[in-house]
Amino acid sequence: MKRAIVTGCSRGIGAAVTVALLQDGWDVAGISRTRLMLPNIEHLTWRPIDIASPLAGERLGQTVGEGPLDALIHCAAIQGPIGLFSGNDQYEWEMAIWTNLIGTATVVRACLPALQCSDDARILLFSGGGAFNPRPNYSAYAASKAGVVSLMETLADELLGTNVTVNAVSPGFVPTGIDPHAPVLAHDPDGAIAMERAVACVHHLLSPQARGLTSRTISAEFDDWQNIDETTVVALNASVMGTRYRHPIAQLQAKARARTAV
Repeated sequence: MKRAIVTGCSRGIGAAVTVALLQDGWDVAGISRTRLMLPNIEHLTWRPIDIASPLAGERLGQTVGEGPLDALIHCAAIQGPIGLFSGNDQYEWEMAIWTNLIGTATVVRACLPALQCSDDARILLFSGGGAFNPRPNYSAYAASKAGVVSLMETLADELLGTNVTVNAVSPGFVPTGIDPHAPVLAHDPDGAIAMERAVACVHHLLSPQARGLTSRTISAEFDDWQNIDETTVVALNASVMGTRYRHPIAQLQAKARARTAV
């Protein structure tokens, strides 16, 4: 039976992914600050861990154990202060960076030894608004998610040739617990569709078809992730699609640098 760690499992995408993995026959350890509101289910354990806590790494390591661990799906995040950067509370701004970026590093570091014991381990992080483009009034969240994407690509390069691949999912606008409009949007059919699409994207990226795909940020909303399979993974890995160079201007700049280096 495959084992997975899911952070942020008590609500939003994390909760939906947890349920989907259990239905698919995974053994899941759910991590969150607030209690997971699910009945006692076989192959599901829950641990109350705040990824921003100084003890998070140690407690995660104890939860993961010696492995092997086949997947880490890191969904936990906070929105941070909303409004102009100049008016943001400094402490709240720093806490968003600490939770979303430093917390991501803490989670990956704690899980990596067990992931390296698996024959085919997947790390899936979450991108978000501002990771690739400016997001006014959400500077802390945007900066932290840009950092997560950079960390993902760096880790993926460091782990090339190993049994561990690292990718990120850009879920699109999905109403979750961190969204200020969630109470309204939770009853919106479009919100349910967006959630279902994001979970299906995660499911596909954990499937045998996506084996070997690494260092990509896959948009659940816009990318053709349904057709990622063993025939397309090699081409995707060799391209700029799904990377920070995916935009035309960046591609042209990369090509210019390459010509200059020759």
